Amino acid sequence: MALNKLRIDSVDVAGKRVFIRVDFNVPQDKKDPSVITNTQRIDAALPTIKYCLDKGCKSVVLCSHLGRPDGSVVEKYSLAPVAKCVQEKLGKPVTFLKDCCGPEVEAACANPAPGSVILLENCRFHLEEEGKGVDKDGNKVKADKEKTKEFRASIAKLADIYCSDAFGTAHRAHSSMVGEGYSVKCSGFLVAKELEAFAKVLDSPVKPVCAILGGAKVTDKIQLIKNMLDKVDAMIIGGGMAFTFIKVLHGMNIGNSLFDEEGAKIVPEIMEKAKAKGVDIVLPIDFVISSKFGEDGEIKTATLASGIPEGFMGLDCGPESIVLNSNTIAKSKTIVWNGPMGVFEMAAFETGTKAMMDKIVEVTKSGAVTVIGGGDTATACKKYDTEDKVTHCSTGGGASLELLEGKVLPGVAALDDAPAGGSCQILRVQAREIFDSRGNPTVEVDLCTPTALFRAAVPSGASTGIYEALELRDGDKGRLLGKGVLKAVKNVNEIIGPKLVGMDVREQKKIDEAMVQELDGSKNEWGWSKSKLGANAILAVSMAVCRAGAAASQMPLYQYIAKISGKPTDKFVMPVPSFNVINGGSHAGNRLACQEFMILPVGAASFKEAMIIGAEVYHNLKSVIKKKYGQDACNVGDEGGFAPNVQDNNEALDVLMEAIKKSGHEGKVKIGTDVAASEFYKAEEKIYDLDFKNEGGGAAEMKKSVPQLIEYYKSWLSKYPFVSIEDPFDQDDWDAYKMFMADVGKDTQIVGDDLLVTNPTRVKKALEVGACNALLLKVNQIGSITEAIEAANMSMDAGWGVMVSHRSGETEDSFIADLVVGLRTGQIKTGAPCRSERLAKYNQLIRIEEELGPLCSFAGVNFRRP
Repeated sequence: MALNKLRIDSVDVAGKRVFIRVDFNVPQDKKDPSVITNTQRIDAALPTIKYCLDKGCKSVVLCSHLGRPDGSVVEKYSLAPVAKCVQEKLGKPVTFLKDCCGPEVEAACANPAPGSVILLENCRFHLEEEGKGVDKDGNKVKADKEKTKEFRASIAKLADIYCSDAFGTAHRAHSSMVGEGYSVKCSGFLVAKELEAFAKVLDSPVKPVCAILGGAKVTDKIQLIKNMLDKVDAMIIGGGMAFTFIKVLHGMNIGNSLFDEEGAKIVPEIMEKAKAKGVDIVLPIDFVISSKFGEDGEIKTATLASGIPEGFMGLDCGPESIVLNSNTIAKSKTIVWNGPMGVFEMAAFETGTKAMMDKIVEVTKSGAVTVIGGGDTATACKKYDTEDKVTHCSTGGGASLELLEGKVLPGVAALDDAPAGGSCQILRVQAREIFDSRGNPTVEVDLCTPTALFRAAVPSGASTGIYEALELRDGDKGRLLGKGVLKAVKNVNEIIGPKLVGMDVREQKKIDEAMVQELDGSKNEWGWSKSKLGANAILAVSMAVCRAGAAASQMPLYQYIAKISGKPTDKFVMPVPSFNVINGGSHAGNRLACQEFMILPVGAASFKEAMIIGAEVYHNLKSVIKKKYGQDACNVGDEGGFAPNVQDNNEALDVLMEAIKKSGHEGKVKIGTDVAASEFYKAEEKIYDLDFKNEGGGAAEMKKSVPQLIEYYKSWLSKYPFVSIEDPFDQDDWDAYKMFMADVGKDTQIVGDDLLVTNPTRVKKALEVGACNALLLKVNQIGSITEAIEAANMSMDAGWGVMVSHRSGETEDSFIADLVVGLRTGQIKTGAPCRSERLAKYNQLIRIEEELGPLCSFAGVNFRRP
């Protein structure tokens, strides 16, 4: 079923009456039903209620059930105590009506004072709500169809807009759950959160996908198992039903453990389907058993080989099974869990479930999507206080189970689908030639939807790897030294733009693939080369589409990037900034061979503090350079770094260390470098000339073989606080990279830039060779957001670091600031804390950190694997 439903914040509620079906089925004190013992369900509905009020709605009419009165008025199930509680939490009056339909209720809701909040009496006091009930003599009765129509018609008169925020009963076709008679039917924030979470599992999950299923009987989960086999790569089966599988498949004696006779008949069918689909079925291989269903029996362990003796029953999985489950979970990027591994309510039999919960929390932190559905598993979440440590814990056990089984939920199906077009539709794409921070032309694109204009501009590199996707230039030497981009602009305006008109901006991958594979279609040995339309043309559009997609999804750009890349959308990591403060190589006119020396304030407590540290080191460096080399040496290069007239790399490092010490941040700052060794590699001689800018030919001792250069780098590592070395060898010198990795890769980040060029195919080769342990992510090297995300995810899945990077020719576009937060890579380099095109990115990160507050953490010393 389609889970993309119209949300309340996509509806104009100003001046309108809003009917919200909420779930106020709250627990009450057994002795005094007027006392509510847990307000969690009321709290969950408040964001939607407050939103409507804040947007100027005429009234909010709240409808709920409480308990099971079976179609009769039962005083102890009155919602009157709830009205008092809601009033306290909202801080404004709540009018409680003594019924949920009929002329008096209709009159009270017809023209209330603006901003009114009205709570209806328990809708299940009416037989017509559920369609059935029990009469005064205890006999089962069904509602009359005509009376049900009248009941629903009365509810439809109470407001102008229907909003469902009660996911827990969405699997029921109750009168108040389907919004019959309303022209606008949307979801509240709580239901929208549920649907978004399950869409990540059911509609477009990030692979590999793992389903974890527990429970007593196979027959209770047949539909769930069959449906999930079509979607997952691995399935962990635990709980009581695991014993049915084990007995059928292994012939093991299971003692008094649960055995499902009917379920046993379909185990072979399930296993056959799993084999055909390539799904790995993971079953327990050892067990915690007891002579009683309780902790007062004799408790011991059993294995597949030993079996479970008569008189004993399996109540939890054993330590070897826990390891097996953990390994399966660790390999998964999307996980849905329904059913515990054992009787976790008893301490003696909770280890399997608790260990699984701990592992799922761990992989959630690493970026996996983890959805927990089902009453028992949600109870385990509550017990172990992990509700906010997984991606989503469902509020509706029965509804979530039926959703996972592939069933249509009446309460969801009744809602209006979110429009595919409207504000999501591309109306026009227009490109132009603008100028980057080095005064060279680049491409900017405006993308228009019916509601807004979205703009993106692409950067350009000075030292570019030969394997980068083609940056299309005009080549007309009589205009802008041949660097014009009018051809790329024309390709956007005449080829790409017309093709994309009418497409949905939320379909990032589909649009990127249309541009890269269909409209361009050029390839080389490393994949899609963009040599027809130009990577600069394609990327500008791709970035604009991403911005528009975020707006259409009503998300900040960083959150939307997290969503489309399969990362958590509720918790984020702020990156460590890597400031380029000393320039050399092709970026500077000094004799310095290395292109950049950078500082990384890993000891900061926040991104803002890292910026402060970086700025203070930078200004102290300026004073040190001025004193040693004069005022002229304080001029800055393309990326804001200084280029003093130092004679070699070690001299530059000593100057930098002096500045760090002078700043007072010595213990908090580490060093990185971009060697850009391809710039000074002599392929015919197979040597690296560290004095390549010396017109006189350079000193012989500065010409290094690979082993000599490795020793040279190792001397740095022993003397200076290095944590990251980028492009230490030529982009084709795979053997040198492999040797260096073997020597220092365990403790030092070795970053591939020219080596990898953000290309998933070259990342794959580097993984096979063992060439490096980090990717420098430059979106314009590959030419589309989709491919950049693929390269980043491939790298992070392998345990690599990923440093998001600017280019030397930059614009004021701050896209990569949102990109690094969305991808949660934990590190970014975008120049010195100087020059506005660099600060545009850093300042955007400051804003994001402020906006997120406690929802983000700073990568700090864990920047390589945050």
